[in-house]
Amino acid sequence: MEFALYNGLKPAYLVIATDIWDLYQNNEIQISSHQFECPQCHVPLLLVNLNSKTPKRIYFKTFPEQPHLQCEAKNQTFQQFKRNHPRFVEEDGLITKEKLPDLLFKQQTRNGINSINISSNSLNTEVRATNQNKQIMTANEYHARRATSFSLHRLWLEIYKRIDSNEDLENIKISIDWPHLDNNDKEVSYVKPLKFKEISLSKIVFQPNIQKLKQKDLKKDFIFWGEVTVEKKETKYGQEFFLNFINSEIRAHWTSNTLKGLLNINKIRQAANTQKKVEIMLCGYVYFDKKISEYIFIKRTKYLSDFITIAD
Repeated sequence: MEFALYNGLKPAYLVIATDIWDLYQNNEIQISSHQFECPQCHVPLLLVNLNSKTPKRIYFKTFPEQPHLQCEAKNQTFQQFKRNHPRFVEEDGLITKEKLPDLLFKQQTRNGINSINISSNSLNTEVRATNQNKQIMTANEYHARRATSFSLHRLWLEIYKRIDSNEDLENIKISIDWPHLDNNDKEVSYVKPLKFKEISLSKIVFQPNIQKLKQKDLKKDFIFWGEVTVEKKETKYGQEFFLNFINSEIRAHWTSNTLKGLLNINKIRQAANTQKKVEIMLCGYVYFDKKISEYIFIKRTKYLSDFITIAD
């Protein structure tokens, strides 16, 4: 299940698994993976992969000894549940009646504090998120924070959640404000950044394994998502990993030092030794290098969490 009742506070309220994971990973909420239940049959639920920094999926599941009891919610998406139980959702104190803001991706500042401005027709809240753990989170606090994310991996989770529910990425709208920054954290003007008040995921997620790069796609930031093979070479810069998207002309390459600290870097190393494929997500743009006649990927910022993620 992608949603559940959070019962760590009374009255309980509905939450979405990916929202809770993001808040937890950003130290905005201190929570146990056992503080949830099904909103329909009320069996206890476990939030799977809450502690993982790079899960492939995040979801709620029942315990073996306590399965769902004649429950429709277990097979529904959150949107389906809201449509089928409008009174339950909106009138019983489980979710705010306010119009929720769309999912918004913003650039993370690097001084330990993020200023978040969230606006909707009836919600205008400024939230300052610090590294101090929140002991509890009321429904209003949850809804004020849940819509804003800084994480490339959160976008990964959103995509996989929609794939699992057979949703077309064309129908998934997000807001995104991700500038392209140089090594001094200054925004550059020669790249079209990912800045859209509303856009379908299908318009910004480029799948090199099934899409062909066009001239109009150059010097524009995209989310590049797909499988790669990996080669390891000694170059004048030291040991480099070359990531080649399957069935694509796009490649990326970095030194071991550039990728130092990358979560799941062992998958890159193992792929270089075994020729196994690795599923990755990159954020940046592609240009054509005339000297070597290849399309080369350029990262969006110098920060690992901004331009690359590999799931567990």
